[in-house]
Amino acid sequence: MSCPYKYNGVKKIMQNIINLFAKQYGLTRNEVMAEIENVFSTVLSRWYRLEVMVFFRDDLQLEAVAYNKVNGVTMQRLVDLAAIRGPNTLKKHLQKSLTRSAVLKQTRYYKSYKKQLCWGDIISHDSAQNIFVETEIIPGQIVTAFCPLNRIGLHERNLRHYRLFTN
Repeated sequence: MSCPYKYNGVKKIMQNIINLFAKQYGLTRNEVMAEIENVFSTVLSRWYRLEVMVFFRDDLQLEAVAYNKVNGVTMQRLVDLAAIRGPNTLKKHLQKSLTRSAVLKQTRYYKSYKKQLCWGDIISHDSAQNIFVETEIIPGQIVTAFCPLNRIGLHERNLRHYRLFTN
């Protein structure tokens, strides 16, 4: 019989990890859990050259099951996650996936504002004459936007105020 304290301790640790990722990447707990399952499934499938499905059990333990066909029959076997090599590779893939999800979520949020005209202040430029503009797409949330030189109209480049700023 397993010890209930061990079960609660492991569950608490996994909850803390999920909460940490959710806060760090601005995602919900469910989004973080889905990304973890997806990344582990994808990477382990590639490593084992079999279809591997990874999912959270009720106790928030990850479980991995590999599927393959033998003589036309689908066989299942558990993958021991504690024994796999390359945890840093999994961590790298997970960070990349969580970052991508966070950016996509933020993009969906800002996309609803795409038809609105907003003004901003030029705050700096770089050596290639690209400019940085500070604006508020969403009221109260200041964003610094990067505007490459090739996106600045010729008529704007020839304005006296623009030349004064870039020289």
